[in-house]
Amino acid sequence: VHGLRFAGFPYAFHTVGSCMAVPVNIYQKQGGMNTKKAGEDFYFLHKIFPLANFHEIRNTRVIPGSRKSVRVPFGTGKAMTDWATNNTRIFYTYNHLIYKDLRNFIQILTSAFDSDFETWARIPEKVPRVIRTFMKDDNWIEKLRECKVQSRSQKTFNYRLFNWLNGLKIVKFLNYAGREFYPDIPIRPAAIQMLEWNFGRNVSQDTPDQELLEIYRKADRLQ
Repeated sequence: VHGLRFAGFPYAFHTVGSCMAVPVNIYQKQGGMNTKKAGEDFYFLHKIFPLANFHEIRNTRVIPGSRKSVRVPFGTGKAMTDWATNNTRIFYTYNHLIYKDLRNFIQILTSAFDSDFETWARIPEKVPRVIRTFMKDDNWIEKLRECKVQSRSQKTFNYRLFNWLNGLKIVKFLNYAGREFYPDIPIRPAAIQMLEWNFGRNVSQDTPDQELLEIYRKADRLQ
């Protein structure tokens, strides 16, 4: 989530099913919860985010039960089972360099609204290579053109843009970039780097895990 916020993705929220609340009328309008085997909270909430008026409640906390699960092929329950049966204490996450390239891409896309179509031919050469290869079969310049033609303001343009560059596409990109360009790294250096990028906090590599967690919790409450 902090990586996506650094990148400028507007729908960078945690999608944990046990920690969400939605008005019943909105829930009904979106057809209720889907029936996917896993990740149903992610898919549901990413339909909700673009509707606006979504925010985080930061003056309380939810502590989910630490249950393991074999019901789902991925997600929190599966992760709990893996962690409980894994002897290693080093856990990995996306390389922070992916978010730097994604930030570059999002800045290029959002600034395209004020550009004329003639300058768009040069956009691909400005985009990081990992993005170009991921998008090569997606006809994304044409998608960008559609957003431009159908929008009278930057706000509308951004709304249409991120309906296309949505949470699911972002996750697919993160997985692709991690597999093909930037291998996953241990959580500690990634978390320390993100503290510097997002909050200007320089933290020692020797900082205990619990202290790092508390720094993030405090930063989240103050945002």
